[in-house]
Formats: sequence, C-alpha cells, structure tokens
Amino acid sequence: MLGITTSLQNTDIPRFQAKRKNIEGYIGTGFVDNADDFSLEVIKELSLKGLIAVDSQGYLREVRDTHVYPTDWTDKREALRYIHFLKVNEHEMEVLTGLSDPHEAARRLHEWGVKEVLVTLGSMGSLIFNGTDFFRIPAYKPAQVVDATGCGDT
Repeated sequence: MLGITTSLQNTDIPRFQAKRKNIEGYIGTGFVDNADDFSLEVIKELSLKGLIAVDSQGYLREVRDTHVYPTDWTDKREALRYIHFLKVNEHEMEVLTGLSDPHEAARRLHEWGVKEVLVTLGSMGSLIFNGTDFFRIPAYKPAQVVDATGCGDT
C-alpha cells in the first residue's frame, strides 16, 4: 500500500439534491481504507440529499504502515440506518453480521436498517433482499477469460 486518499468531509459535499449518492470502496484511483474516509457524519449528511449506496469493503479494512488488515466497521449499527443500498460479498457479510448464511445475513442487515442488500457470491452469483423478497442473480460464465484484472469480488 503506497498511499491512501484523504477523508471526505461534510464541507466537500455539494449543496444539491440528488436521487442517489454512491459511496464505493474505491474513489478514482484512491483506495478507501477505513470508515474515517466516509465518517458517520458524512453518511448522515448524504442521506439528507438522497438514497445512499455503499460498498462495504472500505469499512472493513484498516491500513497500518503499508499493510492492509481486515477489521469490523465500528459505527455499522448506526450507519446502516442511513444506507439504502448495501453491497457486500460473502466474506464481508460474515464480518458484519457474524452469519455465514447469505439469506440470514441479508435479513440481519435489513433489520439493522439497510433497505436493499446485495450479496455477491462469486461463481454462485448474487442475492438481493429488499426486506420482503429474495432475488437470485446467477453468475454467467465468460466465453473466454482474457484478463481478470479488476473483475471484482471472489
């Protein structure tokens, strides 16, 4: 790890209304290393402007020196109440909830306040839970793998 981005502050948020705000684990070429990059205060501020979509990966990693370590999201229970869409992979869902079953984990995240949960399951596809129904999205096998760089989750 050679460098990280600076934290986003409430003053960095433009004064406009939008239907959605997307907080991803990556911003440009900078790696969001921990929850300090998008603090609870920033999440709350963004929730006043529209629906928030969050990729949990940046909240579950901590940078010390030049190494990245897994960690739990300290403010998760409060922050999740302000998040409409949450994307987690099978490992992140288990860190967040302590549950290994994707259906149970999605239900728990919804109970904690997330409106729609997307769990990516690698070659098993994805699962979406909207609080009422589960939707299974199959993984599609590529005809040919040319370069797997940047393909995403496990």
